Amino acid sequence: MLKMPSMAVMRPDQARSEPSACETIEELFAALESPLLSYALRLVGQLSVAEDMVQEAFMKLHAQFDQVNEPRRWLYRTVHNLSLNHRRDAAKNRAA
Repeated sequence: MLKMPSMAVMRPDQARSEPSACETIEELFAALESPLLSYALRLVGQLSVAEDMVQEAFMKLHAQFDQVNEPRRWLYRTVHNLSLNHRRDAAKNRAA
């Protein structure tokens, strides 16, 4: 018989509405610029394009920082989406 691992249950009075470590955009940039650049470079294969994508992701985050609940996850998803856009645009240009 398969036994499921027990899960900790938090009571509502123990839950926090905000993450414990509130990060500023500057702190996020310091922590994530290099890992995001490596990720973008693996996705697109060109350093200059990867740098542009990371810069664009941070600019988009800056514009809507107050509305983003999980900025780290949001940045990685944005870089991923920007790489997909780049690949699609590059394929269109080759076909034309």
